[in-house]
Amino acid sequence: SMQLQNAVETAPKKLVVAEGAYSMHPDLAPYYDLSVFLPISAEKQRERILKRNAPAHAKQFFGRWIPFEQRYFDALDVRNRCDLILSADD
Repeated sequence: SMQLQNAVETAPKKLVVAEGAYSMHPDLAPYYDLSVFLPISAEKQRERILKRNAPAHAKQFFGRWIPFEQRYFDALDVRNRCDLILSADD
């Protein structure tokens, strides 16, 4: 629905996965025992976005969200603050 829902509190478990482009924000990162960065080539990223989105929505990704995400990664040096780097191309 592309709408935010009410917050849900959860108790920590043995394994908790926090996923998302902005999950390495400096306010969140100290709580992780392990962080993984998944770089992806522009070609593979484009292919996956086109596969899962209508053309108009995909256009928003290319023109708006990907540039925002890249600025965030660069400004906060996300890649170099992660413990492990694995390619998302495979």
